[in-house]
Amino acid sequence: MKNTQLRYIASFCMLLSSVAFGHSAMFPDSFKFDDSNEGTPTTLLKSLQEGSSAVAASTCVGGSANGFPCDKVDFQSFLAKANMGGGSGNLNDIWGWTDPLTGNEIAIVGRVAGTSFVDITNPASPVFLGYLPSHNGGRDSWRDIKVYNDHAFIVADGGGNPTHGLQVFDLNTLRNLSNPGGTLSETAHLGGFGPAHNIAINEDTGYAYIVGSNQCSGGLYMVDITNPTSPSFAGCFSADGYTHDTQCVVYAGPDTTYRGREICAAYNEDTITFVDVTNKSNPVQISREGYSGSRYTHQGWFLNDSHEILIMNDELDETRRGINTTSYIWDVSDLDNPREIGRYVGPTAATDHNLYTKDNFIFEANYRAGLRILSTDNITNGQLEEVAVFDTIPGSNSAQMSGAWSSYPYFESGNVILSDIGTGLFVVAPDWDAINGNPPTPTPTPTPLPNGCFYAATFESASEGWTNTGSSCSTGSFVRGTPTETTTGGAILQVGGAAVGSGAWFTAPNTAIGTDDVDGGTCQTTSPAIDASSASSVDVSLAYFHGQRDPGDDASDGFVIEILNNGNVVNTLVNIGDVASAAAWANAAATVANPGSIQIRVRATDGASGGDIIEGGIDQVLVCPTAPGGPTPTPTPTPTPTPAPTCTVEQGFESGSGGWTNSTASSCSTGDFVTGTPSEQNNGGVTTQVGGANTGSNAYFTATNTTAGSNDVDGGTCIATSPSYSVGSASTLSLAYFHGQRDGGDDAGDGFSIEFSTDGGNSFNSLVSVGDVISNASWTNASAQIPAGSNVVLRVQCSDAAAGGDLVECGIDDVNICSN
Repeated sequence: MKNTQLRYIASFCMLLSSVAFGHSAMFPDSFKFDDSNEGTPTTLLKSLQEGSSAVAASTCVGGSANGFPCDKVDFQSFLAKANMGGGSGNLNDIWGWTDPLTGNEIAIVGRVAGTSFVDITNPASPVFLGYLPSHNGGRDSWRDIKVYNDHAFIVADGGGNPTHGLQVFDLNTLRNLSNPGGTLSETAHLGGFGPAHNIAINEDTGYAYIVGSNQCSGGLYMVDITNPTSPSFAGCFSADGYTHDTQCVVYAGPDTTYRGREICAAYNEDTITFVDVTNKSNPVQISREGYSGSRYTHQGWFLNDSHEILIMNDELDETRRGINTTSYIWDVSDLDNPREIGRYVGPTAATDHNLYTKDNFIFEANYRAGLRILSTDNITNGQLEEVAVFDTIPGSNSAQMSGAWSSYPYFESGNVILSDIGTGLFVVAPDWDAINGNPPTPTPTPTPLPNGCFYAATFESASEGWTNTGSSCSTGSFVRGTPTETTTGGAILQVGGAAVGSGAWFTAPNTAIGTDDVDGGTCQTTSPAIDASSASSVDVSLAYFHGQRDPGDDASDGFVIEILNNGNVVNTLVNIGDVASAAAWANAAATVANPGSIQIRVRATDGASGGDIIEGGIDQVLVCPTAPGGPTPTPTPTPTPTPAPTCTVEQGFESGSGGWTNSTASSCSTGDFVTGTPSEQNNGGVTTQVGGANTGSNAYFTATNTTAGSNDVDGGTCIATSPSYSVGSASTLSLAYFHGQRDGGDDAGDGFSIEFSTDGGNSFNSLVSVGDVISNASWTNASAQIPAGSNVVLRVQCSDAAAGGDLVECGIDDVNICSN
């Protein structure tokens, strides 16, 4: 309906605490779990209901995947409710979060008495991380979760949650759990209301909208969550009474009156109601529209960010009108006058529940009919088409309330998570080639594994499971192919060719300098999760290159390769700061003790100041059980014969310190640098000191250890400095280093750095910088470009700061400065 005066009347009515255009809740949510008449369950489903989760992934073939009815959706895995905390409590809503640092994908699963967190990064092997009990021990059928700024915001409904309010949980804490699978604690809490049915979050504005609560007549209870750990009440809209669910956006549709305004589409039991909530202290009702045959206006979602079309469902029309699953299509290009333009009637009688949209597809969770994916190619004519299915209840599609409560389709991997109320968490994967009618992608030939190895990647024909996740760069994402050599100012910034063979994994093919290089932030890529739990230790080795034109223009520029074990960084394999670097293939290797799920993460960064040219890449990745005699070597790149360089400095410390000294600026009480042969030390599963020099027998390192904790760095920073080296021609500085640290995150002053000066020690550039992280010591290479006419001084700093109690060791070897 067109209501030009409605917004003013609604505001006036709010002042009178009236609901002139609305209603109170006509009746409470009618959900009651009902698993009767589901038909004879398959043997597999019986085992799932009994708590089994050992189910192999299965492609949908002939309408079935592991006995579950399907069409173009593959079964990835299942985790029974008994295996994710919360006892036998049923599931309800579900949401997801992607860790911005690791790229790990986390399912956030609502339960009747709390919330379960499950890592589905390896979709075939989900890992239960922990269980967050309901606030004040509440228990009832309804719970809803949304995510903002790496925090989960949780509400719960029903008489069993009288004091629940808004529960906040910091998702970053899942990254370094000391006891995965345990009980978690809420991070923050907001009272002011008790039970609530749903929560919506507008991530563009930092506001949460709680609906169906015992405040605001059940309407929009607005909360400022821009500081996630200190949420605050911001406003109330009650003029249309009870809201069952809502979606709030900064409107970008064709209605110019409201473009740029914050608008909520509220599903109010018998209407869609649009509210302008830009001014939280004075929200204004724009319109409310009913439709024929309404029984319980439940939930809906805009089709896309153009905000022209919206799809919604009615939870009770199937049971009360005896019709098949029906979805309602609305033209909302005029918010004062929304109009229904069509209805899609599905092939089953199942009750519909929650729906979401992505890439112009609709993902419906329709209780006993499971996940239904609909194409919207003809939606402007009021028509939809079902194109894919995965059904969690094989024996029944009746209009009863069991089966799939909700889905979350927004993971970058393309995997979709489903919460089945009575059994558990399903991870499935739509086959988009089949859905879109494309020929199936040929299965690439995997890299053959060397004997006994867990993983190998040569990138000859495939990405080998590596993905671009957690990136902030605008260009330069990692691709598989053959790098094209590019040079500027005489420096090679991208290598020509792979380390071995023809394929590598690198930051986009360049046709000219500055074309598709890394720009606008960090390009991050992560390996697949590699199960190495059967080994006592593994060797990780790879080849890499890094090219950077401009040094010292942005401290965030650089190139980092890290090894993660069970989601935690345990080794910084390569760490190159904001220095000029000529691209060339080099090798790096490290040993990881007590491995579980191993991942390798690579980050190439051109920071905010921009204007630099940065490239990076990897090749020949191996993860193998530790072999006698040390790490499994990465195949050596085939060298191109070049004239032998003239070296100003070749210091291997075989005959002494070579003029290197412990600086008078050192503050450490023990751990001064000495010349000798390091003795391998291990403590707490971490290698803190290497065994032996990088080459030869001697190195320059922080004291000779006979046992872990004897003569390690303590009480501050041990600093070593080189003599001044006069460099006549443009040269490359190269060296090997190790850094071992047992404890991460206990003291921000802990760490390791190598810096170099080209002006005799007046100013320094960063070559290596490792913060307060766990680090397994292994010899690693670093390099930088040195301009002609430089007076080079190097400085190495190794710190165990005031908090003490850590074990920290560092060392260098094979310091060379050779002409280009």
